[in-house]
Amino acid sequence: MKYVDDTYVINPAGNISSGPVELTNTSNLARDNNLEVNLDKSVEMVFVRPRSKGSQSEPPSVISGLRRVESIKMLGVTISRKFSVSQHVDNLLSVCSQSLFALRILRQRGLPNDALHQVFQAIVINRLSYASPAWWGFTSADD
Repeated sequence: MKYVDDTYVINPAGNISSGPVELTNTSNLARDNNLEVNLDKSVEMVFVRPRSKGSQSEPPSVISGLRRVESIKMLGVTISRKFSVSQHVDNLLSVCSQSLFALRILRQRGLPNDALHQVFQAIVINRLSYASPAWWGFTSADD
């Protein structure tokens, strides 16, 4: 069995009741292409305005069987339901810190500075800049 991978169905809040129809359409399109949507791995996330005052009532789930999540990793970028990328920035810092540790070990083992610079560019700089135009605008002063 082949499964659909990295497919996102985004519904505006005004059309939340059309969620089941959109999921059915996506499943039909997948089936027409000899693929299947794996509902066990599918999730639902309701986005809310990040700086809204007062409590917002969260609409009930209209697609039965889907687990509701607080954040999701879309194409390598983690975004929360409040359009925050703080978790993504934390993950980036952690991975880059590990990479810097690996570079220190490579330097101790005698890797030349030119090669260290190339490894740094390939691993750290590329990781930091991947999809940055998409998530940069959602960073906060704390990030």
